Amino acid sequence: MKQRVRCTIRGLSCTVARAKEKWSVCRVTEKGIYTAHAWRLARIMADGGCARAKIGPMMERIAEVFGVRINRAMSRRTVGRAIEEGGVAARMQLIYELSKNKGVTISADSTSNRGQNIESRHLATRAPDYKSGSLDIDPNSTPKVRFLGVEKTLDHSSAQSVQGWKNQIEEAVKVFNRSPLAQRLKKQYTVREFTIIVKGMNGDHASTEKGTAKGVEALKREATIEELGEQALAGKAFMELVDYLGAWNAKKVADAGGEEAWNALSPAEQTDRDGKLMAEIVAVLGKEAYDALSPEDRRAMDLFVWGGCCMHKDQNSFKGGNSEMLLEWKKIGAVPPVLLANKVNAAMLRNVYDRTFSATTALTDDEFKAFKASTRGGVKACALAGAILNNKDKAKKGQGDKHVDFMSKKLGKQHHKFPDTNNTCFGSHGDAAAELITHLPLYLKMLDVIRWTKAYPSLTNIEKNLLAALQDPVTLTELVAMVLYRVLITHPYMRQVRGPGTENTNLLDLGPLHKAVQDHIKMLLEDPDLIFGLARDSDT
Repeated sequence: MKQRVRCTIRGLSCTVARAKEKWSVCRVTEKGIYTAHAWRLARIMADGGCARAKIGPMMERIAEVFGVRINRAMSRRTVGRAIEEGGVAARMQLIYELSKNKGVTISADSTSNRGQNIESRHLATRAPDYKSGSLDIDPNSTPKVRFLGVEKTLDHSSAQSVQGWKNQIEEAVKVFNRSPLAQRLKKQYTVREFTIIVKGMNGDHASTEKGTAKGVEALKREATIEELGEQALAGKAFMELVDYLGAWNAKKVADAGGEEAWNALSPAEQTDRDGKLMAEIVAVLGKEAYDALSPEDRRAMDLFVWGGCCMHKDQNSFKGGNSEMLLEWKKIGAVPPVLLANKVNAAMLRNVYDRTFSATTALTDDEFKAFKASTRGGVKACALAGAILNNKDKAKKGQGDKHVDFMSKKLGKQHHKFPDTNNTCFGSHGDAAAELITHLPLYLKMLDVIRWTKAYPSLTNIEKNLLAALQDPVTLTELVAMVLYRVLITHPYMRQVRGPGTENTNLLDLGPLHKAVQDHIKMLLEDPDLIFGLARDSDT
């Protein structure tokens, strides 16, 4: 019996060995060079988050699962080259598409990380249908968004942003002009050509972004004048050109102080002045040609539309509404929300919080400064809740994990993290208000649990502030108002501009929508019963 088992095992081993020998071998190289499919797979895996050093071994393991062996594992350095080559190909494709277009719009946004400004850039342009094999562009096709990359900039100024655009386009132009594709097509491209076809820019409502748009528009105007000037110069007859340049040359010599003074200049200085002279000639001719155009032609050349961000429109509306809401309590003579002072100011205002403290007693200068520096309201309460329940320094601060565990056990299902009000996240304060109002009893209970699970039962100042806010009817009223704004305005509006079916929506077509939103808000203000209905009582 044992002998039979041993024979069976040996037979199975031989069968497995023969099966492995019959595995098909997938060659990822040809004559020692990785194929285009292998490079594309490496880029896809890297884009999916796989570490460069792990991509080669992962290819082998995936192939093994499907009964295939690959003849060579890609190294980390080779993966890096594949990614870099993909970037070069993307730049070539970008400039080719731009050369086939007469109009393009651009967009940009920036953020900072540890004091370092980082800017991301995109552009929207029509592109060929590569799947069909045609390289021609359908003028009625939907524009495609092309990513230009993310780069670090010296600062967040408009001038630096405009320079960044020039640098990125110039780099892509150099790559394309040196490429075999440009040589085969006998095509060269310039930064000026790109600048002229820029028809608009999209960005947020920050002053720097608006300044960047104005800077790009100024570059476009300058490039247009240069193009018209060079065309006018090239269109002059030979003798006319000789006389024209001769007059300018005489002016140049006269400005230098005469023939002797001009000859006394160094060759470098003369070359520099000649360059400035040609730039001036082109500018003058360009301005004359521009002024001679019809108003319709000038408008077509100057067309540059700045478009804001729909998300920021709503965000600014929410922010402005909160500012007015805080002022409204004083206007109507009502008690304002509870004061939410920080630790230092709370210590100074301890006597003010004391109920035995006389309301007619004057505050000291330090107490008055602490009072003025302290904030209150629903937005502040949401920010405090985010700092406690979803702190950006999750490893050291806050009760993030405890919050998820507590809410999951109480609700009987996995609960999400608290909205991220600690970072710049659109709609986070409105979502936080909805979360606090929906589960108010549980959050009050949780703060009690936080207090009694400490070695020395107590609450920190920020936790005390959150508890005070959640027990304050006025602050809760503000939270409810924030939720109503999200439900009645933000969500319907964002569905119209970013929801399903809006893939082909153009910002320029949203004018009627924004007018409708204003009418909608006015209607709610004039008839608040539309929100709850007449049958609802005041407690609801």
